[in-house]
Amino acid sequence: MKKTIRIIGFAVLFLAIFNVVCNVSASKNQRDICKAFSVFDMISPKVVEFYETEIAGEKVVSDKSVKQIENIAQKYSISDKKAQGVLIVYDFCKRTGGGIDFPTIAKMSDGKIIALAKERGKVYEQSISDEKKAELKRKSKEIFGISF
Repeated sequence: MKKTIRIIGFAVLFLAIFNVVCNVSASKNQRDICKAFSVFDMISPKVVEFYETEIAGEKVVSDKSVKQIENIAQKYSISDKKAQGVLIVYDFCKRTGGGIDFPTIAKMSDGKIIALAKERGKVYEQSISDEKKAELKRKSKEIFGISF
């Protein structure tokens, strides 16, 4: 879990640097492209599988069809990737007593969603053993190539 949070942290850092570069030295067209970037663009089948296997213990995103994801995205005016990310964060909040509904998360900015996930990650981390933390760290290194 800590690794997942660190990956998200790195993504946020990348996003912040990306936005600074875009705002300082980019033409209008380049700034438009920069605005299109979302941290949720980094959601991959590996990220989904890691969450479902190591945290949730059940399918949260992968049991949804492409059409279902598209429908969720359309309903909340978000990208398909963000819909997947919001599904994960919503599930994580439910598991850690976050008490926040899906539409509220879907309306949040990327930064607010990441802050929410980080907050809930601290709660989750307190609920697992040191052995489980070590196991998550090891598995995340195997999957993502970085140790968190």
